[in-house]
Amino acid sequence: MNIKGKIILSLFVLAAPLALNGADLSEAAKSGEAGTSSSEKAASIVPEAYGSEFYSDFIEAAYLEEKGRYKEAFEIYERLYNSANNDKTILSSLASISMVLKDSKAMDKYISAYYALAPQDAKAISLRAGLLWSRGDLKGAAQLYRAALSKDPEDPDTITRYV
Repeated sequence: MNIKGKIILSLFVLAAPLALNGADLSEAAKSGEAGTSSSEKAASIVPEAYGSEFYSDFIEAAYLEEKGRYKEAFEIYERLYNSANNDKTILSSLASISMVLKDSKAMDKYISAYYALAPQDAKAISLRAGLLWSRGDLKGAAQLYRAALSKDPEDPDTITRYV
């Protein structure tokens, strides 16, 4: 997912719990006092489970990932994941970056967890195939790459890895 997509996703993640609970974002934004800063207003409408710092860190990690600063992004995502266990978006990023960094311990942990959480997701299947490939299971990897391509036949990452 590109940085624009992650930022938009993070905004939806921020707003979704409020919308589901019947909150009116426009009213929440209007209710701030005249001297209240925009960051204080934003913090006041963020669900308690994830504070504004969480989203700020998420956006920073997405930016670092987009700029190819994978180690730094991975560290931030890992910290965020520890505070928001089983967050599919963060887990997806951790799994992808662990593959880029070729960190076998992280690959085992995060790719396996992501695949267990989303076994029908094309990206999870493709990452699992990459994990099998790194372990020398070429036949199993090829089968999973074909399965990922059947779900998302135009994914350039999966196509490249499969070829």
